[in-house]
Amino acid sequence: MEISSNEPKIALTLSSICKRTIHLKKQSDEESNNATSEYIQILKKLSAGASIKEEKDEYIYTPGTINGGELSFQCVHNTIPDVIIALLPLVPFCRIPIRLTLKGTTNKKEFTSIDMVRAMYCKILSQFGVVAEVKIITRALYPSTNGEVLFMAETATSLSPVILSHREELRRIIGINYSAKINSDTVHTVSNVARGHLSQISSSVKIYNDIGNSKTTSGTPGQGSVLLAFGHNSIYGVEYTVDGTDSLVEVTAEERINKLVQVFYKNIRSSGSYSHTVQYFIFILLSLTTVDASSVIIRRISQKDKEVLLLLEKIMKYTYTVEPYIKTEKDINSGIPDNLLVIKSCGVGYTNIFKPIQ
Repeated sequence: MEISSNEPKIALTLSSICKRTIHLKKQSDEESNNATSEYIQILKKLSAGASIKEEKDEYIYTPGTINGGELSFQCVHNTIPDVIIALLPLVPFCRIPIRLTLKGTTNKKEFTSIDMVRAMYCKILSQFGVVAEVKIITRALYPSTNGEVLFMAETATSLSPVILSHREELRRIIGINYSAKINSDTVHTVSNVARGHLSQISSSVKIYNDIGNSKTTSGTPGQGSVLLAFGHNSIYGVEYTVDGTDSLVEVTAEERINKLVQVFYKNIRSSGSYSHTVQYFIFILLSLTTVDASSVIIRRISQKDKEVLLLLEKIMKYTYTVEPYIKTEKDINSGIPDNLLVIKSCGVGYTNIFKPIQ
């Protein structure tokens, strides 16, 4: 099967799940190809019998049996969060639960942080019936690569369908502020400013501060913040990271968190059941559920979403429908936008052959 996609790691993950050999076309830049090659090596370590043949313009990847188990890997060309996100749809189908130690960069500007993976992506996977956990041993802000994370996940017989067909009221808001090698006053300032804003829209606001020390952080100074809002099942999240490529003084921490709060409000108002930034991840999980029906409110489909849906259609034979979301009177009164949609589908019904059906 020939695959040309800007999401090569997702293509490789899907290939591994459904055990289909793919001819994956290389990207135009060396950096992307290095990241793809590295991810293939991780899949080979996780599997038995997987093989890869690299040619000038493509990778020929033949998946093996997904073993899982305890192993470690040094990430050079991928951030640790990018690897975990790509693996999350795969780990339920391992032969034994995975216990993977990853070393590399944990937080990078304009990339998903390890904090967002732990707080949002793992939470979403749990809604589909799979428990996954991330433990940050050492935080490493880019360009440092000596961070360490322990990623653990249970196996499952199959993924459970989800139905989120109505917008939910927010129940709680959580803020996560972290720092490395900087004065703790910065984190406390961010925390106080965030709490002042967020307490105006929710009576349940909790702020957690992770102030790094010499044992828990690497050499690159920096800081970041994650804001999360939860309904009964809905999840919304935004973040920023100041790493070694950015300045800690040109823009103050207070200015950054003020801007992030505004992005947070917009994200909640304009997204469906989940933040629009994770819609592609939701689509992957929806395709892997049992054949029972799922229904999720979404925002207008982005280019990344389209790329992932095309992979799901081609590799997984996933089918779905997208319909306009009919707003309730409550939605209208609360200012929900008119362009929301509903994706409805039945999963392809993949099951873990190593687990008996309950």
